Amino acid sequence: MAVIFLYLVVSLRRSNREEEEEILSASIVVSEDDVEIMVEIEADDAAIAINLDAEELVVQSVVAPKLAIVEEPEVTLEQSLAAKAESGEGNSRLERRMKRKQQRELVELTEQMINNVPQPPSIDLPPIDAEVQPTDLPALPPVDGAPLPPLPMPGMTVPQKEAKCVECSAKFTIKDLRLTKVKCPICDAVVQL
Repeated sequence: MAVIFLYLVVSLRRSNREEEEEILSASIVVSEDDVEIMVEIEADDAAIAINLDAEELVVQSVVAPKLAIVEEPEVTLEQSLAAKAESGEGNSRLERRMKRKQQRELVELTEQMINNVPQPPSIDLPPIDAEVQPTDLPALPPVDGAPLPPLPMPGMTVPQKEAKCVECSAKFTIKDLRLTKVKCPICDAVVQL
């Protein structure tokens, strides 16, 4: 890189000297008739400015570069294979690989989420074998000796029957099978079962 830079500086200095010599030799041209021809020097827009008076040689570009560097995103093998699998160009082996990859990513994501679950705030709980002081709860009503209704067996439906009011034609469900007559919830008429 330094060699190229050095070559550039040397070639620019050499070309500048040649241009200066041409200008000096062309400024006064004597023809056979001893007529002097003056040549006007046009200032061109120099693309590079070199400061020769400084202690260090400084080369600066006066004109901004016209080329714009366009960086294309680099496509990785993973991305190209995923695109091929999505477009249907891949074979069944590629599809199986992509499916396994997605499953691995899902497992990793799930493990990461499980490991990053915030811990609940610590509450000072008494030890398990410690006695817990009962809180002040209202007293329960006394049990009058009536037997509690039996709990339904799991998987069995609760027995019930349908009743229809003769006066208002309302249909309603009765869950106590021991009743023989019930009041209609709509019109308060007595319905015989």
